[in-house]
Order: sequence, then C-alpha cells, then structure tokens
Amino acid sequence: MDKTADSIPITDNQAIALWNPTAAALWSLVFTPAFGAWLHMRNWERLGQPDKARQARYWFAGMLLIAIASYAAGAAGALLGRDDLSVPWWASLALFGAWGAGSAYQQIKHVDDHHGESYARRSWAAPMLIGVAAICAIPFAAGVVTAFRVAAA
Repeated sequence: MDKTADSIPITDNQAIALWNPTAAALWSLVFTPAFGAWLHMRNWERLGQPDKARQARYWFAGMLLIAIASYAAGAAGALLGRDDLSVPWWASLALFGAWGAGSAYQQIKHVDDHHGESYARRSWAAPMLIGVAAICAIPFAAGVVTAFRVAAA
C-alpha cells in the first residue's frame, strides 16, 4: 500500500482520484496558467510523484508571480497614465504554451499511459469557485486603482 501526500492510502489496484489534467490545462486559458499548474501539482502529489509535484510547484509559484507582476504593471500604468507599462496580450499565451508543452503535457501523457480513463475524477467545484473568485477580484482591484487615481487628480 502506498500513501500519497494527501495521506490517502492507495493500493495498486485502486483508482486514484485526480482532476482531469487536460481539462486543468484548458481551464488555464481562462484562469491563468497558475491555475492549471496548481491542479497538476496536486495531481502529482496524489500520484506519488514528489519530484514532479515540486516542479509543478515551481511552475505555479513562477506563474503566480508573473501574473501578479503583470497586474501590478497594469495598475501602475493606470495610476501614472502610461500604456507602455502593461504586459503585451500575447505574453500570457506564450507562458501557457511553455507550461503546456513542458509540464502539462508530461502529466497528460502520464495519466493517459498509466491510468487511461480508469482514474476517479475529483470534483471541480472548489477549483472553479477559487478561479471565479480570483477573476472577480481583478476588476475589483482595478476599481480600487481607478478610485485612487481619481482621488489623486
């Protein structure tokens, strides 16, 4: 019997509950690549692959920092009235492509090769709520920045 990072005992013949890695990658187009990297990290932990979980954690942390820096640059540009501080629209697609071709593809292939369709599916309720909350927080933050800009003028 093996024990995963979630402390769920798993025997070799039991189905492992995972988020669909392909769906996680595709939802990253909506919720940023950090979303998919986090889900893939949790999947690797459940699959008993700590090295790959660590790599996914680095992807998650890096992409989260890039997303925060991107939003901060946009906010700074709005406060200063400068459009040149914003990140180009294609930058997030390039980041998604790098993550998708590297880390995400590894998990999609691993799950397909070792589990096929026999793994149990984890619920998407919590990740979707978190993703929607994060997406809703962005316009709220933009409103706060705009309010500061109007107040400063």
